[in-house]
Amino acid sequence: TDQGKFLNTIYKKDKLEMDSQEFENYFDVISTNNIQTLQVLTPDVMNMLLKFEQEHNIKVELTIKKNKIYIRFHCKKFFTPPVLSIMDYKTLLRDYNIINFTFDITRALIKTTAKTKI
Repeated sequence: TDQGKFLNTIYKKDKLEMDSQEFENYFDVISTNNIQTLQVLTPDVMNMLLKFEQEHNIKVELTIKKNKIYIRFHCKKFFTPPVLSIMDYKTLLRDYNIINFTFDITRALIKTTAKTKI
């Protein structure tokens, strides 16, 4: 469709090449502010994102909008246990890993962005 061609043109124009080919295999970095993006996606932050996705097979998205950083996890039935039932261990472990990673990446981003105007 014409819309698909239009979106591909924008996507290619704004896609940022990173220093890590392995990171690019998992993440597409789209940016309208390349300097800011590179200041946030330090090698440590990229390694954390990559390691989490590889270990837990959960797609992670980081978005910077209006001076805020949003983290999104792509997984089914996130934090919605079945009614009148006990969560299974696998679901509980997944949720714990997501929460733990959120704290870790937040600490890393706070440290990184303290030097940067986001």
